[in-house]
Amino acid sequence: MPSSTPSPSSPPISPPSSDPLEILLKFDAWANATLLDICITLREDQLHERFSIGPGCVHDTMTHIVGARLRWADRIREITVRPSIEVAPGGALGKDPMVRRTPAQLKQLHQQSTVDLAHAAAESVNRGLSGALIVKLGSRKVELTRGAALVHITTHGVHHRAQVVNMLRRLGLSGAALPELSAVEWHLSEHGAETMHGRQQLAPAEATQIPIFE
Repeated sequence: MPSSTPSPSSPPISPPSSDPLEILLKFDAWANATLLDICITLREDQLHERFSIGPGCVHDTMTHIVGARLRWADRIREITVRPSIEVAPGGALGKDPMVRRTPAQLKQLHQQSTVDLAHAAAESVNRGLSGALIVKLGSRKVELTRGAALVHITTHGVHHRAQVVNMLRRLGLSGAALPELSAVEWHLSEHGAETMHGRQQLAPAEATQIPIFE
């Protein structure tokens, strides 16, 4: 009689997460990584073609998304905020040109930001999400709870990703080449289900695994 015991080589299937913070962190990382994978397929001139949208081009917008994640991970952890990846040393955000990087380099920085935000989230849960942070934003100092800061950075990329998708459409991408970056799409791909957008789904073992509460 065939054994019902799974093969040792079969990857375990994790149950769907129901924790809102974990979902926010994983969805945000997945959506950014999806766009960065598309960026790798673009030509240099496409990455830097200027539009009257947001930071102005695909490269600069993705750089801003990643840079903000790195900054806020430091702010939430209450450690020294690292120099901005967006401008050269001594440069001013929003005034000086963005430092140029390849999509592969941005992807590496994004992976680092994902790890750093996971640590920030774990520390915040342990210390209490209601705890207060004093955050310097330009010339202002604002007080936020750790929970509010985490919600801010995990939702910050939403409108910037919409800007990038708009730019990609203007660059001629259409149909299945344009991703559907919704939390539902992430959930379906994370757990091996067929996505509504009709693209090939990810197997559970290939889905994003972020160690949030280790």
